[in-house]
Amino acid sequence: MKYFSLVIVLLLISCKANNSIAQNPCSIDYLHKLENAEKLNDRKIFLFLENYNNTACYNNVEYSQSKNELLFLLLANHTNQFLSQLERIYNKAKILDELASPVHDGIDVTSVLDKVKTYDKYPETKQEVIVALNTAKLKVRNTRFY
Repeated sequence: MKYFSLVIVLLLISCKANNSIAQNPCSIDYLHKLENAEKLNDRKIFLFLENYNNTACYNNVEYSQSKNELLFLLLANHTNQFLSQLERIYNKAKILDELASPVHDGIDVTSVLDKVKTYDKYPETKQEVIVALNTAKLKVRNTRFY
């Protein structure tokens, strides 16, 4: 009985941690936890991507900028997981728009693009991301001349 209670408590704590994005979708702390996580599983990446269509955070500029930076960071550092989870997202348009519009020119779009090109699964999703990143490269290049 003691072990059963312990398992239940651990399960509840685990569920609470996974639902933090659902309870507070505009949490910058949540983004920082993802950014600094040693290991990211598919579920965490999926939940992050799935939350992109949440309109509750559109007016939060700091959150939007952090989310955009994290999007590129996850794509660069977890390319295979990112693309496999993006494949599962029903409405990718917002994510692809964000990939086409980096928040600043400090994001190395060329490096991210090179990593995506080496990925050999999900050709349709891969191509959509490549198109978005090529658009981002043009935008970054054009903003440097002003």
